[in-house]
Amino acid sequence: MKIGIYTIHAAYNFGAMLQAFATQYIIKSFDIEAEIVNDSPHEKLNAYLTNNTSLKAIIKNLYALTNPLIWIKSKRFRDFHKSMSLSKKYKSINDIYKNPPKYDIHLVGSDQVWNLEHKVDKQYYYFLDFVPKGEKCISYASSFGNSNISQSVYPQLQQLLSKFNKLSTRETGGVSLIKQATGQDATLVLDPTLLLTAKQWSKLISQKPIIKGKYILYYGFDKSENCHQIIKNLRSSLQLPIVAISVSTTTPYKFDKFIQAAGPKEFINLFKYASFIITSSFHGVAFSINFQKDFVVMQHGTRMERIESLLDIIGQRKRIISSVQELNELFKNNKNIDYQKCSIAIAEKRNESIKWLKKALLENN
Repeated sequence: MKIGIYTIHAAYNFGAMLQAFATQYIIKSFDIEAEIVNDSPHEKLNAYLTNNTSLKAIIKNLYALTNPLIWIKSKRFRDFHKSMSLSKKYKSINDIYKNPPKYDIHLVGSDQVWNLEHKVDKQYYYFLDFVPKGEKCISYASSFGNSNISQSVYPQLQQLLSKFNKLSTRETGGVSLIKQATGQDATLVLDPTLLLTAKQWSKLISQKPIIKGKYILYYGFDKSENCHQIIKNLRSSLQLPIVAISVSTTTPYKFDKFIQAAGPKEFINLFKYASFIITSSFHGVAFSINFQKDFVVMQHGTRMERIESLLDIIGQRKRIISSVQELNELFKNNKNIDYQKCSIAIAEKRNESIKWLKKALLENN
């Protein structure tokens, strides 16, 4: 049996690349051959160069070209990407539509592959609409990003999902959306990064901490002054330096240390050895939980559904804050997370998710 995995795998983004790795890792642990469909053939030596000709883009390109740390960061992503089993390179997604890959099972997921705002070449590639009728299709932890979509899309969604033999998603909102739009039942499962234990992730990295001593790790996207005040307040309260990591080449605030050249392995290392974590990222929350870290989540816009769904599994939605006042209230009541309870909830959901995936792959229908 051979599985083709369709996912966001080549983006220079920590969560995207790590979830792709984890999906393949788990399937291979079932003694099933699996490869990621290589729909991103144009490997960039420097991921931060752009073809945009605006003045702002030209300045960014000059910065990326002359900063050695950016080249190191790009190489670290490329090297990690090479650790995955990939199919032959397709010149474009159009080539996949013209000549669909041959697999026993086509699996899509995880990450925001079903975000309807992120169409690929105006085609619904991650809905596998190019796969010939009758071939087995499965979704694992596929995310809509935001399940609050117009009902006018429901008929199209029903048609796109009708070919799937088994459906799963990583958000409760996604489960509800699929039921409402198509009448089909979908299963709530964990993101692939949580299918691997902390011990399994640790085997991939150096056991030497990148940062010596205790530190607060910041990994987020918020650029507001409110977020800045929360970061400063945490630094003062915990009396620890702030170390920042980002997929970008810069950060909006001044930190004690910014790890500009971090790749996926450095990302794991920094989460593993952090004393406390501030994040607004779904995968930032996932790795905080996996390494049993105390953390807070910055309220980031209105699209918090993915994070809320994950936090609900461990009963920790209160970790989401939007002000210094809420941070102080959290610290006053319960600064530390009871991982004795949370780890049991995650372990149970991990086992359920792995069993679901294995059964979905091995069933005959």
